[in-house]
Amino acid sequence: IIKSQVNALRSNHTLFASNAEHKLQVVIDISRDLGRTLEMQPLLQKLLEQLFQLFPQADRGLIILCDKDSYVPAAQLTRNPGSVSASLTNEVDPEDLPFSRTLIRRALEDGLSLLSEDVNRDLNMPHTETMMSLNLRTLMCVPLLGLDRQHLGVMQLDSSRAGNEFSQEDLELLTALGLQVSGVLENAKLHETLTPAERRRPEL
Repeated sequence: IIKSQVNALRSNHTLFASNAEHKLQVVIDISRDLGRTLEMQPLLQKLLEQLFQLFPQADRGLIILCDKDSYVPAAQLTRNPGSVSASLTNEVDPEDLPFSRTLIRRALEDGLSLLSEDVNRDLNMPHTETMMSLNLRTLMCVPLLGLDRQHLGVMQLDSSRAGNEFSQEDLELLTALGLQVSGVLENAKLHETLTPAERRRPEL
């Protein structure tokens, strides 16, 4: 009788899920990569790829940025069985990237990272039509706040699979990374406002 089985392929990141040393190395890699570029799109996409290493429970990752009074999907990552596939949101129909604006608004206005281990049964989750249509099992939503609590956006990881719930420890780790990402986003926004000559000045 086969009591249990473990995927022996290199793509099995769950082998490292409880390895603190591996998690620390990924966090260090994220911190290093965040400081390497101010180009928004490749930075956010790389970030999601690294978050999937830290959180093997995640089936989908989204980074939503604030643009005045609207929320704009900036990057997404989805995990297919046996692989991870990435795509930029400007190459995807926005209808294929549903997300709850109510949830995002709550995280940003309250300045709180949100965790749900069972979305459908969680009375604290907004049971809007969008949330119910996603059929999510578990999610984490972390606000990205700038100086004076300026709303920059959110990072969201979620999963529809039972038995892959995020934990309080996961939320604390993602929140700590969110603080770093917020600082980088502020610098990137400032960088985008500079003229080409001003951007070259530090390089010279």
